[in-house]
Amino acid sequence: MGLTPETATRLIKRHGQPAEILREGPPVSDGGGGSTPGPQVPYPARVFVASYELSDLQSGAGIIEADDRKVLVSVEGLTITPEPGDVLRITGAKPRIVRVSPVAPDGVVLFWEVQTR
Repeated sequence: MGLTPETATRLIKRHGQPAEILREGPPVSDGGGGSTPGPQVPYPARVFVASYELSDLQSGAGIIEADDRKVLVSVEGLTITPEPGDVLRITGAKPRIVRVSPVAPDGVVLFWEVQTR
């Protein structure tokens, strides 16, 4: 059945929690001609953590695993677009983002639906 965009937006506003999207910073020289990933840069976000429905898990063709979480990320105040590979820090947990989908029924992104693992 799934959430409507209107219901999801209300859930994020009413029951969302603060979180951070962590993204690798620019590479840093290792002093030997190479580089290492820069320190993670935090970007504040407001999120609502949901679970996938059983039908999603059954029809996911291996794309959705049992421990994956569906996270609705508000666009309000968010200065980046979430990307696969980013880390989502929520109350100490740090799952990695594996998939990102904009929810934009009229062409304007209302929120991001991200899959974390």
